[in-house]
Amino acid sequence: MIKRGMSLLILAVATLVATTSAQAAPPQKSVFSFRGLNGQANWFDVTGCQLASVQVIGNQNVAHSTGGKPVTTDMVTVIYTIFNFCTGEFRIGSGSGDASISGSLRSMTITGTIPINDLTQGPLTATVNVTLTASGEVTRGVNNFHTNGGGTTIAVRSVGATAEATPSGSVVVGGVDLVAGLTTSDSAISETNGGSVTIFH
Repeated sequence: MIKRGMSLLILAVATLVATTSAQAAPPQKSVFSFRGLNGQANWFDVTGCQLASVQVIGNQNVAHSTGGKPVTTDMVTVIYTIFNFCTGEFRIGSGSGDASISGSLRSMTITGTIPINDLTQGPLTATVNVTLTASGEVTRGVNNFHTNGGGTTIAVRSVGATAEATPSGSVVVGGVDLVAGLTTSDSAISETNGGSVTIFH
């Protein structure tokens, strides 16, 4: 069921991209460095006609290169796709902004309210209150994470320690908790002395 769901998700995104590519501006690339904690929280579910995928990525101590002195903040990115194959209704959105990230390799909390570009509902905000709790053994090495959706592609690379994790909490967009009732999948906490985040949007 999950493999079928992923295929449907790819199809839904590809269909949306195909219908909007003529109006889209050339892709922009932003590269940030970070150190400390990195968390990826993922929810994915296929129920009846509906497919839903929600991803929250939190990075601690992100250095923003703005042409002047670097500004260091914590940052969270939210990406979601919700598609009803029976009615044809869909919601696809993404956004990034300053957040508060705290904890350790065993338990990490991501909180903040960030701007969202929802392709069907326009500008919105996402209120994130997510906790990642380590559920596996800690491993050390190179951690690469890649995801896309909502017109945004994100690649995270770090060298350090990583543990599989279970996310909980809420991601509220437009007054609706997008992760309520969804199944968690493929989530992790990482800790590094240095890593990079590349965002194509």
